Amino acid sequence: MANLDHLKTLTALDLSFNRIASLPESLKALNELREFSLFSNELVDLKVIDEIKLLSVLNVGRNKIATLDALTPLRKLTQLRALNAAGNPVADKYGDDYEAHVLAYLGAQIKWLDYRVVDNEKTVACQEQFRNELELLASTEGTQKAEAEQAERDKANHLALQKIYMFEAATL
Repeated sequence: MANLDHLKTLTALDLSFNRIASLPESLKALNELREFSLFSNELVDLKVIDEIKLLSVLNVGRNKIATLDALTPLRKLTQLRALNAAGNPVADKYGDDYEAHVLAYLGAQIKWLDYRVVDNEKTVACQEQFRNELELLASTEGTQKAEAEQAERDKANHLALQKIYMFEAATL
């Protein structure tokens, strides 16, 4: 799966049936990717996928995803409309709790889950069921976002000061 980072305008990618166990950081470069299929691989988590911001269709069915927490980072994908994670140990192990977790954490953005249309009333009920956890997560995410923004500002300030220092040193 090397050398994907130069495919910056790619909008659809199917890597099904490839025995992929982990995803490379280079996937973050696929800024335009909207449809991504990783059906029937060996993934245990979905790290890196949450960085593909325009993703609207994701198929990770029949992998080795075993925990509900492995699905939670997908909440960062605000464009995600269709998710298939059926056939993973998490879906089999948690059953209705799996569906409730996905609907609660991914919110109203999901229109199809595991090839079925999502009922908006059910989504609202699931969000109410997980209200306390969602509020805590939203608070944590807000703090992390603020820290990341501050780190970016600090980095920009550091670079600006470095340029000034280099200019001053060159004029001596």
